[in-house]
Amino acid sequence: MEPSTSTRARVSLTALVTLLVVLGEYVLLTTVYHMDDPVEDQRQAAVRVEGALDAWHPGAPTRPVEEAVRALAVRNARGSHRLQALTHTWAGSLDTADLDRVKSASSAVDRQLNTSKASVDRRAEIILATLLVVVSIGWFIWFRRLIQRHRELQRSFTEKQVLDSGG
Repeated sequence: MEPSTSTRARVSLTALVTLLVVLGEYVLLTTVYHMDDPVEDQRQAAVRVEGALDAWHPGAPTRPVEEAVRALAVRNARGSHRLQALTHTWAGSLDTADLDRVKSASSAVDRQLNTSKASVDRRAEIILATLLVVVSIGWFIWFRRLIQRHRELQRSFTEKQVLDSGG
């Protein structure tokens, strides 16, 4: 017995919808995975600033520190423009108090980046948990409908067998 046209259409539609759902999930998961990319770029730039500050010693050029701070400011990390202004002041004076202000501002940027990272992580956890719940409910409903359809077909087939046997 060959499947009817409506059955083939239903199977094709189900396959297409399933493919679209899986692709949608993939796009959402990829987006969530990359949510923290800007913060990670800023954190890497902040680490370069810390490294340049740690490597600097009196008598050494300030250029590596200034370049690292400039690279951080380009990434628009919160507090980086203030850090850049303080670095410019320190590079002109080479005063120990100005260097302490630069280090303090750098630490403040680090703290802010850690806060931003934690916030992005919380949002990602909420999105992933919501996706898990929605997908689980969707699959549960789909499975229940499949079982219901199977039982209806089974009941119909049994009734037809009883009628055909003359019972």
